[in-house]
Amino acid sequence: MVVGLRSAHQWPITGKVLGPLNLSLGVRMLIFVICFLSSVLVSIGAGWLSHKPGARKRDAVLFGGGVFIGVMGLCMTTLGYLGVFSGETA
Repeated sequence: MVVGLRSAHQWPITGKVLGPLNLSLGVRMLIFVICFLSSVLVSIGAGWLSHKPGARKRDAVLFGGGVFIGVMGLCMTTLGYLGVFSGETA
């Protein structure tokens, strides 16, 4: 005997975890700015930690830029998967 769990509310199949979130444009922009600033802070820290005394500074800048792209891409992918940037505005 197979027992399955069913919820009382069946969400439509949208490819998102909880379906699109109905957030206002201001809240979406705030989430984007928080994502951007956290990516900048992580990339500055990574560039600072990767710099070696006597080495060229542009290597640390390039490393920090790569980290920024990676962290920002991870944030946007996660928020897109959660449905923050899709759907109608409130």
